[in-house]
Parts: sequence; structure tokens; C-alpha cells
Amino acid sequence: MSINVITYHYVRKIKKSKYSNLKGLEFNLFKKQINFFKKNFEIISMEQFLNEDYNKKKKNILLTFDDGLNDHYKFVFPFLMSKKIKGSFFAPVNSTEKRTILEVHKLQFIFEYYQDKRSLLNEILGIVRKHKINIESLYKKQITLIKKNDHRFNDKYTNIIRNLIQYILPKKVSEMIVSKYFNIILGKNKNFVDDLYMTTEQMREMINNGMHFGSHGKKHVWLEYEKDKEQLNEINSSKNFLIKNGINQDSLTICYPFGSYNFKTLKILKKLNFKAGFTTNFPRSNKISNKLIIPRYDTNDFLDKI
Repeated sequence: MSINVITYHYVRKIKKSKYSNLKGLEFNLFKKQINFFKKNFEIISMEQFLNEDYNKKKKNILLTFDDGLNDHYKFVFPFLMSKKIKGSFFAPVNSTEKRTILEVHKLQFIFEYYQDKRSLLNEILGIVRKHKINIESLYKKQITLIKKNDHRFNDKYTNIIRNLIQYILPKKVSEMIVSKYFNIILGKNKNFVDDLYMTTEQMREMINNGMHFGSHGKKHVWLEYEKDKEQLNEINSSKNFLIKNGINQDSLTICYPFGSYNFKTLKILKKLNFKAGFTTNFPRSNKISNKLIIPRYDTNDFLDKI
């Protein structure tokens, strides 16, 4: 089986927005990229992919959109409909249904606001020292993560901060640091959640119009570092959420938050009848040997083609 899978996150009119430094794809570039794909590839739906109902001799491409963002409803969905293209979307439960701002997105807006990442890192390390956490041990873990994860599209200070906050630091310390900086950005903006995430009503509208939705977990956590019970809860909660909102039990898919999974994750997915799992790994080839470990290209990998 050979196929190209593309990843998207923020797709919006970034430079004209309130958050003009947000890392994402400008909507006009998205439209150009989709037109390029339509001309040079066969864009297939998730259902075609799962059922292997496509011409394997052609260059096939599958479009995936992570995080259940309002961008996907406001900009992506109408454009795909106009082109008669089916996309696949992965929405966390807590942001879509519970209207909770996820820690991963708080950090992304901190990066948007604080452009001097080196100074930001130094401030964060100062806070870490006050909590009497050994800095040297943190750097050793950082080196391991740099080797393991895809950091092609970030500067080194952004990568260090992201690894510290999302994985290395104790949860209470990282959440305290994120809250300190994010609350400055949030201010009195009571509409932040609704501006950032699509609603379940919008999700169902997209499903009713042929778009596919898959799991992105409940809280968008690193599954491989969760205990077995928590992994099961994350995946099962998202499964129930998808079925409740109209996804067929025979078409269950997952996009691993942060690309994080382990052997236990795969075992749970097989038990719960998931058909496909998408990673953040860069494809070494377009051949897929295991449908639960599917690598994906980033949208940035194709920007030089348009």
C-alpha cells in the first residue's frame, strides 16, 4: 500500500489576525496547495483509504487536520466542499465538548506572543531553579528528546521550551509556568475558546457533509508516558465521543497527540477496533506496512511545490 498523508494544524488568515505571529499556514497558501494536490495527486477520503478503494497505481494523497480547530470549520471545510474533497479531522474531547483550552495550545499562543524565545527560556529556567529542580538533569533529557522528535520547523529555543513544558518538567510546575504566561495573553478575552475550537454542532455538520473525524485523545496528552489505565481512558473516552457524534464504529481512526504512542497504545487500539493510527513521523517512503503506525508529511514539506 502506497499513499501520501499530509498534516495540517492552524489554517487561517494569520497576518490579518489578532495573533499575527502564530505558526500556521496562511489560508491563501492552503488554497494554492490544495489546488496543487488536486492537479498532481488523487485526493482520497478516509473511507476510501480504510477500504482500500482507490487506484493504487496513481499518486494518492490523504488530507488530515489535527486539534479540532475553528480554523477547520471556518476556512478549511467550506473550501474542501467547494472542491468536492473529503478531509479527515482529529478533535480532542475536552476542547470540543468541554470547551477547555488545552495546555498544548496555551503554549503555542505563548510562543506567538513572546517572540524572543531565548529570553523566555531564561525566564522559565529562573522559575525552575526557584523550585530547586536540577537543571543539568533537564538538559540530558532534552538531548534525548531532540534525537527522538521531529524539530525541523522550530528554532532551538522553542524546541527546548516545548520539551521542558510538555514532557520534562513535573506537571504541576509546567502548568504553573504556562498559566503565568498564558493568563497575560488571555486577559479578559471570554471568547478565546470559541474562537479557537470548533463546537460539537459544527463537527456534526461536517460529518453530515462527508468529512471524517477521528480520535485525538481526551486531553491531548503524551500517551506513551501515561499509565495503562489512563491510556485506556483517553482512547475509550474519545471513541465514545466519536460514536455519539455520528462516526461509524467500523471507521475508527486515531491521530496520536504529539505523535506519542507505545506497544500498549497499539494493543488498546486493536482491542477497541480502531482501523488506523497516524503518527508525526516523517515518511521514509510512501509504503504503509502497519495501518496503526502511519507516518505523515507536514504541510511545510510541500510549500516549495506551489
